[in-house]
Amino acid sequence: MMLTKLFPKEKDFFPIFNQMTRGLSASISELLDLMDHPENIEVAVLKIRNLDLQAEQLARQSIECLHDTFITPFDRRHIFQFVTQLGQMSTLARIIIEKLQAYHLINLPIELIEITFKCGQACSFLKQMVVHLQNLKRPDETLQLCLNIYKIRSTSEELFFKVSKDLYAHELDIKSLMKFKEISEDFVSMIRKFEGISFLIEEIVLEYA
Repeated sequence: MMLTKLFPKEKDFFPIFNQMTRGLSASISELLDLMDHPENIEVAVLKIRNLDLQAEQLARQSIECLHDTFITPFDRRHIFQFVTQLGQMSTLARIIIEKLQAYHLINLPIELIEITFKCGQACSFLKQMVVHLQNLKRPDETLQLCLNIYKIRSTSEELFFKVSKDLYAHELDIKSLMKFKEISEDFVSMIRKFEGISFLIEEIVLEYA
């Protein structure tokens, strides 16, 4: 027992990172499938709730490991921020689908569907970045993926403006307008969180690559 305390512990956090990003990708896939099959809303809600619970458990597991791990792949502050931000994104996906169910929103504006698709693209880039972080030997590729997400954020802001403009121009039911606007803001918030985690990854690459 004494010897265990004397020797530094090293923990491989990447399996947790991979599980969390795969779970987030699965949640966004459920949201995308829902655009074509709104009748599956109840099943999709249950799936995303379970994925969010798994993300919460993984984040907690990672944070607990930080307390008794001496050697980490990069700064423990970065690890903490990474898993907590992934957890927040998973929770936001759950909130979005629960709102879609509660508000009975079926036929979403085409721009909002495009923003959902952009979330899927951003998640695909994020999964690639997590793989690159395991060795930090491809910093240029990782930074390019970050730039791709920044471009997605910019495009999504433009789509959000178009959704809002069209809603204010054509939606006569004030309640429906407020519901669609709220959901649109949630999706854009998701894109902004992808941008935030890209900033974090860029910081890690610039510091350790």
